[in-house]
Amino acid sequence: MNRTLSNTSLALLFPVFLPACSYSETTTIASCDVTIGGIKPQEAYTGDSAVLSGRLFTDAYDTAVYVGTHRATVLEVNRYECGECDDCLDENSCNPCDDCDTCDPYCKACVELVFFDVPYMNSGETTVRLFNRHGESNWLDFIVREEVSISETGQPDSAGYETAIPDSGQESGNPAHDDTSALDSARPETANSDTSTVDTGIRDTSHPDTDR
Repeated sequence: MNRTLSNTSLALLFPVFLPACSYSETTTIASCDVTIGGIKPQEAYTGDSAVLSGRLFTDAYDTAVYVGTHRATVLEVNRYECGECDDCLDENSCNPCDDCDTCDPYCKACVELVFFDVPYMNSGETTVRLFNRHGESNWLDFIVREEVSISETGQPDSAGYETAIPDSGQESGNPAHDDTSALDSARPETANSDTSTVDTGIRDTSHPDTDR
């Protein structure tokens, strides 16, 4: 006897597995050249703080600063008087990377700063650059100053303090030779020395001899 299976029966016997559908939301971020226009100071020791000024800065968590090939610690990113500029760009659907004439009067007042610590690295001439979600900045010249040990050289240390040199009372023109304390024990004592005339054995004949 022939039996006919219905579509429903077939579906129960041979279930069909369909792949699950997933949905993702894409956010478009403007990519452009970030600009750093200045750095202060232009020379610093490792561990010192410095500040970059420029445009198209974002947030501290989104910012990376490199001194040479060494990544610096970003302390904070501050944007002063930038609220009206940001609002104008949003309202006019302006790309932050492009020039928006309508918002220029507001954006000119915006001041953007990035504070960072100079990483520990070798001293010398190098460069500083910045990365954030907008892109990569131009680079600026920077000098990492050399640390100097007072105890070894007697020269100013990294803070600019100088080591005092004992004053011998007489300037020689060479500070390294001004300290005469090591020679004190080798000098004869002159404070109580006898300053009487030394008898040379020669008699004074400038006056007539009254014994004759």
